[in-house]
Amino acid sequence: MMAKLRNFLRSLKLGDLNKEQRKHLASAVNTVALGQLATFCYAALKENGGFAVIVASMVIFVILEVVALRVLSGVEDQTDSKKE
Repeated sequence: MMAKLRNFLRSLKLGDLNKEQRKHLASAVNTVALGQLATFCYAALKENGGFAVIVASMVIFVILEVVALRVLSGVEDQTDSKKE
């Protein structure tokens, strides 16, 4: 499963985005990650036995944060290549 996720992240075609677009996309992904974490964790805490939902929500949060970091890694690459 991790290999599939890694392949998916590598397949994202982000080369056409400029620095500001990448920052905006990473911010949007981060907002979605926090929103789903808050929503699902709140709903799981309201019901008994929602521990599995909380764990699943945390896993989704981590995956979305990895995607956001992947998007932002291109910003650093673009900045480094301009300095050379």
